[in-house]
Formats: sequence, C-alpha cells, structure tokens
Amino acid sequence: MRHSVGVVLLVLAGLSVVAATGTEEFLFLDEIAPGMTGIGRTIVADNEIEAFQVEVIAVLDEPGTANDFIVVRVSGEAIGRSGGISQGMSGSPIYIEDRLVGALSRAASWSKELLPIGLVTPIESMLRLLEKDTQNGLANGLYSGSACLDNVVLLATSFSSERAVRALWQGAQGQTPIGRDTSATMRHDLPAWAIGDGLMQSGLAPTGLYLAPIAGLDTGSASSARSPSEFEPEPGTAIGVALATGDVSIGALGTLTHAEDGSILGFGHPFLANGTCAFPLTTVEILDTIRAYDASYKLGRLGETIGTVYADRNAGVAARLGELPEMIAVESSVRDSDRQVTSTLNLQLVDERRLLPLLTYATLLETIDVALDRVGEGTARVLFRVEGDGMSEPLVRHDVFLSSNDVAVYPPWQMADIVAFLSYNPFSDPGISRLSLEVDVTEELDYFDILDLELDMDAYFPGETINYTVTLSSARHGSRMIEGMLEIAEDEEAYYVAVRAYGGSRPVEGGEAGPSLNSLEDIVAFVGALPSNDDLTVELFSLDPWSPYADAWVGVAANRTTLDGVAILGRAEIIVPVFLPDETW
Repeated sequence: MRHSVGVVLLVLAGLSVVAATGTEEFLFLDEIAPGMTGIGRTIVADNEIEAFQVEVIAVLDEPGTANDFIVVRVSGEAIGRSGGISQGMSGSPIYIEDRLVGALSRAASWSKELLPIGLVTPIESMLRLLEKDTQNGLANGLYSGSACLDNVVLLATSFSSERAVRALWQGAQGQTPIGRDTSATMRHDLPAWAIGDGLMQSGLAPTGLYLAPIAGLDTGSASSARSPSEFEPEPGTAIGVALATGDVSIGALGTLTHAEDGSILGFGHPFLANGTCAFPLTTVEILDTIRAYDASYKLGRLGETIGTVYADRNAGVAARLGELPEMIAVESSVRDSDRQVTSTLNLQLVDERRLLPLLTYATLLETIDVALDRVGEGTARVLFRVEGDGMSEPLVRHDVFLSSNDVAVYPPWQMADIVAFLSYNPFSDPGISRLSLEVDVTEELDYFDILDLELDMDAYFPGETINYTVTLSSARHGSRMIEGMLEIAEDEEAYYVAVRAYGGSRPVEGGEAGPSLNSLEDIVAFVGALPSNDDLTVELFSLDPWSPYADAWVGVAANRTTLDGVAILGRAEIIVPVFLPDETW
C-alpha cells in the first residue's frame, strides 16, 4: 500500500555503553596519526559480529569537539559483502592497538571506491554522554514547570484560543494534511541527517566533503527478533532505538559501540537530536545487508525493549539497560462496514510531545488503511478518547468525516491535532497516558446538503422571535426539514442581524475574541463540546455597531441538532434588518 508502517526504521547509528573507567582501554584523538591501522566490528548478516580493516588517513581536530573526526579507509571481506559502508553500521566500534578510538558514524555517500572513506566520531566525545547529570535526566522526568523558561514563575494565565482553534480544526476545512505515504510522513519534520539526504559538516567545508550519516529503512516484523534474555551487550552487535513498539514498530537500528556497567553508547551521531529523552532501547535482528549502488543498507527488525535511551546528542546516544521508559498506550479499532472487516491496533508511543502528534497520525492511519485495504472515498464515524494522569476527566468526542478522495486521512489527523493541542497547552502537563480511536467506515457518501433557509418575516424588532426552517436534501435520506426559534435580545443595538445554518464547527468571527480558557480542564471541556460534522447549527449573529470593520459579526444565540452520523454539507445565511426603538418608519 502507499504507506506500510510494519516496522519503519530510520536505521541510524549504533549504541555503546561506557562508565567512568581508566583510559587504558581508549585511544584519544591527540594520540592518533595518519597511517595507523586497526579493525572495526559490525554485523553483516545472521547476527554474527565480523571484523573489517581500518586505516587512518587524516585527523580532523577542529575548534571545540562537535566537528572532530577521524577519517578512515575501510576494507575487508565484511565491507565487500556489505557493498561498502552500509546504512546501519553507525556505531561500529573502531579499535587501534586493541584500544577503542570511537564509532564509525558517517560515510561519503558519493564515493564508490573499493576502499571507501568513512568518519569516526572520537570516543572522548561520546563518553561525555555518560556524565552523571545527564543520566539523572532519566529519573527526573522530562516535563517540569521550568522546562521552557528557567527562573520564570507563573502568576496568572488567560488563554485566548482563536489561533489554536483555527489550527486544531483546519483538517475539517478540507486543507491538505502532511505526507500521505507513511514513510514520507515520518520524514516530514525530520532534519536532513535523520533521513540520509546528506549533511555538510561545517568543519569539513574546506575539503568539499558532503557526508551522509549511515541511515536506512527496516520493513520487517519485530516478532522474531532476539529477546532481552538473549541480548549480550557486545561491541559490534546490533541495537535499536524505538519511537513506537507493539503492533507497529518505528525506530532506528545501528551498532553498539561500547558497554560497561549497564550503560550503552552508540551511533556516533544523533538519532533525532532530542537531547534528554526516554526512548526504548531494543534488541535487533540483522537478516542481511543489501548491496546497492546509491547506499547499501542492513535489513533488520527491532525486537524487545531492553532499556532506555536517555541522551540523544551530537556525539551519539546513551542508554541504560534494564530501565524501561514509560510509554503512551494507543488502542484503535477500525471497521469496514461494507466488507464486515475489523482491524485493531495496540502499541506504545514515546512520551515526547514534539514527536507524539506525528507518530499518532502515522500509526492510526496505518490501522485504517489495513482495515480498508483501499484508498478512496467514504464516510467515517469516529469516537476519540484521550486519557492523562494530569487530566481530571478524559477528553471524549465523536465526529464524522466525509471525503470523495481519501477518507482515511481525517480521523488520525484530528486525533493528532487534539494531542498537539493538549500537549502544548499553557497551563499544565496533561500527562497523556492512553489514546483510543474507534472508527466505522463505509464507502458510501452519507450526507445532507443544506438546501434552503427560510425565516418567518423580512424584518424584526428587538425582543422578537425569529422562526426558521432549514431544508436538508440527501440522495440517500431524501428531504428533511428542521424548524426552530431564535430570540433577538431586547437591548439589541445593531441595525442588522444574520441567521446562518451550517454543519460542523466554524471559525471565530471578526467581532469575536474567541473563548477564554483558563485551565487544562477548560480546554478538555471546550474541545469535547466543539460541534461535530454531523451537527447542524442554526446561529443568530449580531453586527457589532462599534466596530470599524464591516464583518464584525458576533454569535449571540444558537440551536444545534445532531443528525446521527450523517455529515452536513453547505451553508445558508440570511441577513435581515432590525428596527431599533429610536427609528421612525
């Protein structure tokens, strides 16, 4: 299909473990010179660690440490069978004189020489990831009141949600969502180094080298990968970093650089440059290495979670074995009513608000695609539920989506928007712990068109009642008439009022400031109460007489009718005069 998530792996670097030990096992940058030779260790196939030969051709010692590298040529049978330096070799430990010098982390992607060039991240840069204060980030958690601004005390808040509401519900207005293909979706907001598009290292600019980190894609299943009890943290073995685990796995695989006292270091370059994090560290099964002209890559799959990656920085990633991260549970059930087929999904996503909306969209979209086994039109009836440790009540809402192009995109899109809206609220951490989505889809376009709106008079006085009739039309349901009443206020000051009939939600009008939300509870209640696309609203608008703008309408009264899963399309509006008491007619 257009986006199979199965197990999507960005396949970046490997990991390695390190503790505070003597320096006799390491060879640092100032001790390395061109002409030195050594070996590297990695897995090419069948989970067997193999050695390859390394020769130092240059040492790049730039100001600071971010652009320090050891330039090497690699050779040997393992390199030949891999088709050069392959994606997934990141983190492969490099030894000179039986001492660890660092992790193979980058390759000249354009180089097709028999003896390819690679870059090694010095081990001293990686060892800094294991400092005590960095490890404490894991125990202290990721969310705190000073996470964004240090030394700032919150005295009072008042949140005008106009912009957020516009962003939250833009999906219902038919705008184009992020990339439709799942792999493209996962790439959408990632920097170039995370997807292998090429990265120019500033320290290498004089050499003209444009180097791509060792990255790749895994499409296997996690079911047969090694279990935690079988994992041995041996340098050169494969490890993974996950963003999603369970029925769908998303993450990266690479090579372990160094392990000691339950700590692991690897990759030699960032995974997502997240800084302090809490990502699952997993086992990996390498099936084989696929040779390719543009970029060879390791074919592998993530296994079970065996620890937590707590640092994701320029020099690589660091993790602790045996300490499992807290994850967000995701449950979804999608029913194709036409074929009587139901698909369910159970997985866990990383608790990282920068990534959570995109991961939510990609994984839930996969569930709908699997259930429908097609791309196209239809009607989707959806029930959303978001639970959180910081929420006094779960957020629950239903909605209906109609599309003549691709109905599958809209339910996960709205769920992702809700997650982002809650995660970035200005009041308190919702502590999102569980997301659930129930979807029922039919290929039939099930909707009513708003055909007509009629009022009982052509003009009104303040305090009078407007009697209206809305006529709906549907090829499936025939015609239907909705009647109701709206009261004009006794103190109405505008010369005109408008009566509007519409389906679903509406944007904030020019004369409205938007709702004032003063707590997370207000946000949960507000989002849960927003009209759905099967809600017909007939609303009375008054024109603000003191505004300099001609479109300064303000909603003053409304009636809502729910049409039980049938989408409402179109809009009708009538503007009528109001005879104010000081006028003579």
